[in-house]
Amino acid sequence: MYILCVVFYMCVIHASSQEVTDLPTTTPTPAVCAVCICTDITVDCAQKNFSESLTIDEWNELSMRSFKEIDLSENSIDILTIIPILPIEKLNISNNKLHYIEPWCFKNLENLTSLDLSSNLLTELKKTVFWGLPMKNTITQFSKMVYLNLAHNDLHMISKDAFSFMHSLRHLDLTRNPLKIIDQVAMAALSELTFLKDLKMSGCGLEDLPIGMFRTLRRLEYLDMSDNYLTTLPSALSEPANLKMLNLSRNPITSLSDKMPLSLSKLKELHLCNTKVEVIKSGELGSLKSLEVLYLCNNRRLIEISEDALTWLDDDENKMWPPITEVHLHNNNLTAINSAILFRWDLLTDITAEGNHYVCDCHAQWMVDVLVPLYTRLNRSVNGLICSRPPELRGLSFALLHDSSKSLICEETNLHEPDVAIVLGVMIGKKLKQE
Repeated sequence: MYILCVVFYMCVIHASSQEVTDLPTTTPTPAVCAVCICTDITVDCAQKNFSESLTIDEWNELSMRSFKEIDLSENSIDILTIIPILPIEKLNISNNKLHYIEPWCFKNLENLTSLDLSSNLLTELKKTVFWGLPMKNTITQFSKMVYLNLAHNDLHMISKDAFSFMHSLRHLDLTRNPLKIIDQVAMAALSELTFLKDLKMSGCGLEDLPIGMFRTLRRLEYLDMSDNYLTTLPSALSEPANLKMLNLSRNPITSLSDKMPLSLSKLKELHLCNTKVEVIKSGELGSLKSLEVLYLCNNRRLIEISEDALTWLDDDENKMWPPITEVHLHNNNLTAINSAILFRWDLLTDITAEGNHYVCDCHAQWMVDVLVPLYTRLNRSVNGLICSRPPELRGLSFALLHDSSKSLICEETNLHEPDVAIVLGVMIGKKLKQE
C-alpha cells in the first residue's frame, strides 16, 4: 500500500510539472510600444520626434506579433535601411526627412500592399529599392503591392527597373516631383505597370507627354496631369482606351483644336479648369460619348462654348449628346451659355455657372427661366448669377429677374423703361422686406 501511494504521488508531481511546462508563453510587449500606440494589428508611431528609423532589434520585436500596419509618419527620419521580415501589409513613412533608402530595403515585406513615402526629400530611387527577395536565379515579386505614394519628393528621374517587381500595382502617385520630362528610361519604368488603374503626375513640370507613354497601360482609368506646362492636348492621350477620369486643369492649354481623341469614348469625368482656352469650338469635346461630369471653370479667357461642342452625329446623322449629370462653368469669361450644349438640363444633379459676365438679353431668357429653378431645386445659391450688361440691368441677379417675371429683350431693340422700373421696384421691395 505504501509503495502504491508513493508511485501515485510521483505521478501527480510529474503531471503537474508537465502542465507547467506546457503553459503558453506570453510574447513580450515590443519596446517601441512604450512610446508608440500599439493595438493588436497596428503600431502608431506618428509624431513621436523620431530622428532615426527603428533599430534591427526593434523591428525584430515587432515581428513577434501579428501587426498589419506601421505608421512612422511626421517624424524626422532621414535614412531607411533594410527592414527585416515582418507580416505587415501597410507601411507609412510620409512627412519625414527621408533622403536615402537602402537598396533592397523592402525585400522582406512580402505581404506589403500599401507603401507611403510621400512628403520626403528623396531625389532618386535606385532601381533595387523596390526589388523583392532574391531567390535562386530570380527576384520575388511584390505580388500584393497595390498602392505606392511617392508624392511631394524631389525626384528628378525614375530608374528603368524601379517598378520591375511591382506588376500588381494599381495606384501610383508621383505628384509634385520635378521630373520635367518623361524620357525613355521613365517610360520603360512605367510600362512595367500593366495593371495600373490610377496615375497621378500633377505638378511635375511636364511640357509634353511622349507618344507611347501609356501604350501598355491598358487598364488605366484615372489620370491626373493637372498643374503642368501642357499647351496642347498630347497625342499620348489616345493610348489609354479605358480612361474614366482625366484632369488637365491648371495647364496653359490655349486651344482644343486637336480635339479629344476618339479613344476616350469611355471617359466619364473631365477637368479643364484654369487653362488659357478662349473658345471651345464645335465637336471639340464630341468624342466623349460617355461623359457625365464636366468641369470647365476658372478659365478667365474662355468667352464662348459652341452649342455643338459636346455633340456628334450617329450612323443615321442624328445629333447626339453625352449623358451629362454634372456641369461646372463658373468663373469663366462667358457672356452667355447656349442652351443647346446639353440635351437635358433638368437631369442635372449639380451645376455651377456663377461668376461670368452675362449679357442679360433675349439669349439669356432661358437661363432665367430654367437655371434659376434648377439652382433652387439643387439647393444652390443663385446669387452668383448676375447681369453685367446692358447698363440698365448691371448688377441685377437672375433670381430677381425670375421673381419679377422679367422678359429680356435683345440689344437691337429698345429697352422698355417701365420693365426696368418693375425690376428695380421688386428688388427694393425685397430689400425692405428683409430689413
